[in-house]
Amino acid sequence: MKLLLLPGMDGTGELFAPFAAEVSSWARVEIVRYPTHDVRSIDQLVEDIAPTVDEPVTVIAESFSTAVGIRLATRNKNVERMVLAGSFVTPPTGTSLMRVFGRVPFLMQPPSFALRSFLIGSDASDELVTQVTSAISHVAPRVLADRLAQISRVDDVERLRALKIPLMTISARQDRLVSARVTAQMRAVIPGAKHVDLDAPHLLLQARPRETAEHVRAFVRQ
Repeated sequence: MKLLLLPGMDGTGELFAPFAAEVSSWARVEIVRYPTHDVRSIDQLVEDIAPTVDEPVTVIAESFSTAVGIRLATRNKNVERMVLAGSFVTPPTGTSLMRVFGRVPFLMQPPSFALRSFLIGSDASDELVTQVTSAISHVAPRVLADRLAQISRVDDVERLRALKIPLMTISARQDRLVSARVTAQMRAVIPGAKHVDLDAPHLLLQARPRETAEHVRAFVRQ
């Protein structure tokens, strides 16, 4: 069993370490890493990844990578099933407004209280705060700004609807970035999929690695 992990907006793949450790006993893991200083469109990222997907895989697409995963699955028959974590197929609330500020919000290190409030939860360890801060710091502000701009325009409703592979969504009840309305809209497109809700913040693979790994294991073995 091979899992292909597509990262969130930082794109570094560094934040998958806890989750990868949890699944390592029963799956082979490949972590995709996006360029940290080169602006690439979602379709260009798909083109970069596609040639390496040369065997059957389960794709786990996190947040920003929802669109990457969906488009990869429509173009590559080796994607056998897909898990969408903290995902959306229409823009999350507030992204259009944030886009106006360009790279400015990304020029400074985010304070720990903001990371805990919006990404990793109030109970996040100092170690996880440090890991998230480090991952963000490795990415050029203009790259982060461009990825946010792409999120603010995304519309993959019809692409998701057209997929014929087994799908599972994992969503966070404490998610302050992807609203319940946006999640419900996505799930309405794929009523036959398996849906899981966790008591977790937006970065649920990082905040609840063992719990998410258990759900993924059950999904791929059903």
